[in-house]
Amino acid sequence: MNTSITQTELDAVAASLDPIARERAHAQMVSDSTPEEFARCYMVCLAEVLANQSAEECADGEDWEPTRILDGDRDELEAQAEVLGIELTPSDWKSLRSSYGVTP
Repeated sequence: MNTSITQTELDAVAASLDPIARERAHAQMVSDSTPEEFARCYMVCLAEVLANQSAEECADGEDWEPTRILDGDRDELEAQAEVLGIELTPSDWKSLRSSYGVTP
């Protein structure tokens, strides 16, 4: 995932980021992490958070085994990538599908 987001730009959009994914990404960062590293980590965390939220909506006894990222979740990933200045490549989507828990 490529981005050239600066700390100033990241600070400006921080309030629009998913709070759970944002906190997870912060927890994984080391003190000298760059804004670009945070943005990439945030996207992975967001995929995980969205999957967890969707899994909670499964009926009792139904297993969460997605074969693709749900449309609404995909839209959210695309919107957040745009906010962070990330143009998602096919390789990025493969990584996000894995984080989301898509079964091959």
